[in-house]
Amino acid sequence: TEADWDQVLGINLKGTFLGMQHQARAMLAAGNGGAIVNVGSINSFLGFPTGASYCTSKHGLIGLTTSVSAELASQGIRVNLVCPGIIDTPMHHRARELLGDELYDQNVLPSVHLQRAGQPQEIAQAIVFLCSDAASYITGTTLTPDGGLTLTV
Repeated sequence: TEADWDQVLGINLKGTFLGMQHQARAMLAAGNGGAIVNVGSINSFLGFPTGASYCTSKHGLIGLTTSVSAELASQGIRVNLVCPGIIDTPMHHRARELLGDELYDQNVLPSVHLQRAGQPQEIAQAIVFLCSDAASYITGTTLTPDGGLTLTV
């Protein structure tokens, strides 16, 4: 429904925009630069049945991230996006339950080249890296820790 569409885009896209706006203002006021990392999904690139609002909201984060990174780079603020693949979270568990173990094991897991779901701490480490000095020359980039899922999809 239109209400569902508005809710999903409001949370995933507008919410991210407002959070970035707040953080950028604080960073600009401090004058020390910084790093903002948004979190998307492999559904920033891949659609699925009944996923129009979710996929659109996640795809929109790519444009938002690249535009804002271009806007803030001269102020020393880096903006990047992490788009995780299949991660071992309650959301993933619900999807597996809906599909059933057999269908999941035959169709979903084989599409991940590393043959496993990622762990939340692996995504956290990617975000920490993008916030660190080791990533000081990285801005406007989308990092896709997905176990190779998007290699052949």
